Amino acid sequence: MKRVIYWCTIDQFPDAAQRETLLDKLPVFLQKNTKEYRNDNDFARSLIGKLLVKKGLTDFGKEDLLLSIERNKFGRYVCPKGEIDFNISHSGNVVVVAFDAEGKVGIDIQEKSKGSLLIAERFFATEEVEWIKNHKDLNHAFTHIWTRKEAVVKATGTGIRIPLSSFLVLNDEVEMKGEPFYLQSDLEHNSNYFLTVCSNLKHPYEIQKVSLSELF
Repeated sequence: MKRVIYWCTIDQFPDAAQRETLLDKLPVFLQKNTKEYRNDNDFARSLIGKLLVKKGLTDFGKEDLLLSIERNKFGRYVCPKGEIDFNISHSGNVVVVAFDAEGKVGIDIQEKSKGSLLIAERFFATEEVEWIKNHKDLNHAFTHIWTRKEAVVKATGTGIRIPLSSFLVLNDEVEMKGEPFYLQSDLEHNSNYFLTVCSNLKHPYEIQKVSLSELF
């Protein structure tokens, strides 16, 4: 296994006692970050995301890297040794984590909702705004562009410190600072969510559904 996406829902998130059991499975640093979330849903998404990271590193035979995870200057969780890259995203009641043992990876999932041309015109490139306007489904088109933008900046590790209008995501290949990155969108073909993954290597990702019970 060299690359995979874990997908988990939080519909049946455990009670308070079970939460403590799950928290104890994480290093103190990650526990502290998780406890910063006061809203129940935000707490659940944060905890499940980190537990999926733990599961992924274990499945890759790299569980020892869990203790070395840190946040870079852009707030992204990383393994500083660079042995494996991972990225977390969540929306609604779904949490996803992408892992890549060979390249850089960024992932974004968004619950499909009402698209906004005002937001598009503010943040997207002119060509992308026109593409959205010409698309038969505004909501689908807007979410498509948004997740691709997010996945790219997460794969490059910069976050949204760079203007989203400074690069185009209409094609599946985008160049960032002289390096090519490759996009794959709508991987799950889910009617409620839109998923995009981005990597500097051109290869497919396998999606694995993970139940909460597997994280205990």
